[in-house]
Amino acid sequence: MTVLSLVKILQLFVHVLFGLFLVITFPVITKKMRTQFIKSWCLFLLRILKVKVEISGINLRLLRNNFFVANHISWLDIIVINSIMPVVFVAKSSVKSWPIFGLMARFTNTIFLDRSSKTSMLRAYQQIKETLNDSSIFIFPEGTSTVGKHVEPFHSNFFQIPVDLKKSTYPVSIEYFKDNQFTNIPAYVGNDTLVESILRIVRNPGFEVMVTYFNGINSSNKSRKEIALKANEIINTQIAKKLQS
Repeated sequence: MTVLSLVKILQLFVHVLFGLFLVITFPVITKKMRTQFIKSWCLFLLRILKVKVEISGINLRLLRNNFFVANHISWLDIIVINSIMPVVFVAKSSVKSWPIFGLMARFTNTIFLDRSSKTSMLRAYQQIKETLNDSSIFIFPEGTSTVGKHVEPFHSNFFQIPVDLKKSTYPVSIEYFKDNQFTNIPAYVGNDTLVESILRIVRNPGFEVMVTYFNGINSSNKSRKEIALKANEIINTQIAKKLQS
């Protein structure tokens, strides 16, 4: 490992500790302050890792309290999205056991679920509906992560929420590139550990992530499965187009 990589790891360690200190204060500060802390912390983390974020698509300033769905590649996806527009994430329950990041996820109102438990799914369903009253929800409906060359089929369960609430569903594509070429450096898949994933990113700095926000899919006269299929198709088409170019 190079000296530069060791310096990056030290910077990352200090920044994460600072993040822990910040989230401990969350119960006693305003929502506006929490939102700004999260965004600033994520932006600085991306700067440490030399990750450049490019945003395209619809005007996010016009969107409030909405339902977003995206493909999932890495734990870094969460940092990237929060650096753009802090949201409430829905994550699998195993995230709670991640070193440090699991604790931070709990303090930032992440909604955890166990897809194998009907009780857990129903509880998460209700939490999401309540959260949409004053925050946006962000879900990775694949239920897993990929290297980023395609999108796995979406679980349609939670797509019933925008149907029930008569809200639109906003697809979001996440794509990572290095020197204008697809890269799997950030991918957190298979038997990867969180530490291994972080070290791989530290050793290979200087890549870009393109985040594209698409127009909402109106839920009127559509079933949850139809919305899930349409969102999946939109994101898959975007990824295929970029890979071909």
